[in-house]
Amino acid sequence: MSDPMGPCGGDAPSTLILIKTSKDLKIEDLATEIYDSCAFNGGRYVKGRPRVTKNAVTIEFKEREKRYTLKFDANDPDKNLQVSEHR
Repeated sequence: MSDPMGPCGGDAPSTLILIKTSKDLKIEDLATEIYDSCAFNGGRYVKGRPRVTKNAVTIEFKEREKRYTLKFDANDPDKNLQVSEHR
């Protein structure tokens, strides 16, 4: 959303996109997760910076006073994108 008159004065959501392909680059699966957006579901706000290692991506965000972690681990790709709530 780039409408300056929209919610939050023109929200610009950040989204993690995971695309699984075959060896010849045909798309086999697709998963997306918005992790930073004022207008999405009442507001999601990234906490810190995304952590990227050789085999994983981890993002922490807050939504309605609850904290969550979004993670993809290439060592266990069948789990896809995992969202877990901090307790």
